[in-house]
Amino acid sequence: MVLTAGARFIMGDGRLREWGPKVKYLTELSAALMMSVSTLAAAPGKLKYADLIGIWRVSGVAVNSDGMSTLVDDDPQFLGAVLEFSVDKIVWLNGTPARSIVPEVDNCDAPPKVTSAGPDNPASNFQVEGGFNVLCGDEDWGPGGVVQPVDADTMILRWYDNGLLRLLRQ
Repeated sequence: MVLTAGARFIMGDGRLREWGPKVKYLTELSAALMMSVSTLAAAPGKLKYADLIGIWRVSGVAVNSDGMSTLVDDDPQFLGAVLEFSVDKIVWLNGTPARSIVPEVDNCDAPPKVTSAGPDNPASNFQVEGGFNVLCGDEDWGPGGVVQPVDADTMILRWYDNGLLRLLRQ
């Protein structure tokens, strides 16, 4: 793995970090932790949509340095928003004072499911090692939302405008 200045990564405890001058070294152990993805309730690579069911709150926002973005770290547009994954839909329960929910765009009213977002994903723009595409029926959800489990109660949601939303189970 090669980290360049400004690259974002997830620490073993779910914190989002930026590789830069403040980070002096990364040991093999921390690199292994960074690359490993704990499961929510399944073996690695075997995430089921049922593992996501519940209410999640956005507890942190980072910007993926892979592209341009109008978002900023801990962006008030998403920080504090609440999302519910249920058996038959995905609904943002509340937005934030800086960004309200647009149900037709943000929510999913078809039965959701997950598929691997790994290297065998034919859509190269959705290839995320250790990630899972969230589908709304047979279509992409939102901007092609991808979740990366961190532990049983934390996951990262890749969302609009290169945003990385840290979600905590409520």
